[in-house]
Amino acid sequence: IASLALAGIMAVSMLAGCGESISNSGSSSSENTNTVTGYSASVQAKLSNTAQKKVALSDSADLDSALQAAMEYVANSNIATWYDNNSVPSTVQVVSTKATGYASNPQLVNAAENLIKAMDAENNVGNSARVALIKTLNPSTANYNDDDRNVTFLFVVDGGKGANAVMKEVADLMNSGIEALDEHFDDSKNHVADYEYTGSVSAYTKTLTEDHGKSLTFIAVNVAREIV
Repeated sequence: IASLALAGIMAVSMLAGCGESISNSGSSSSENTNTVTGYSASVQAKLSNTAQKKVALSDSADLDSALQAAMEYVANSNIATWYDNNSVPSTVQVVSTKATGYASNPQLVNAAENLIKAMDAENNVGNSARVALIKTLNPSTANYNDDDRNVTFLFVVDGGKGANAVMKEVADLMNSGIEALDEHFDDSKNHVADYEYTGSVSAYTKTLTEDHGKSLTFIAVNVAREIV
């Protein structure tokens, strides 16, 4: 009995530590799970009250796979060079062709483009998270009846940063864009629709164990609009 009790305590302790750091495997939850767990839950909790009511985030195996595939575009030599040049970002940045400096690096842009393509998203890497959310997901006469319209972003930060801090910064970058999403459309031309927004978050830390543990954390975020 004592052995069984001790084993139970150890299992609970292991589960309690699961969310403290970002691992290479990202989320392990299956697609379309009804339970918000892992990084999706962390970002959801850090959004404003208004944004939390607009979007429901849950983990996605598809986003996990797409992010890991995108990592093939980031070579070890790139990471080492960025560290050696002191160009690794200490705060989370969205990878964009309109960003300056590190976040517009060609290798990262290639990774972001591959991620967007894999998720069949409607946005590109030319805008900030806020602009892309509003520009792509808010309904218009041209797209109001499009179902399952989505946007996908790639964020990057120093791999040494804690998971909670990383997800808080991701939430801050997404927050105002999510708040501005329309849940109802009516252009007075019999074009009427109601929407709900869902999404997911995945993370992957690429570490150079043979080079003093230099690492980058990549965060993928997907937000989709569906007609209800």
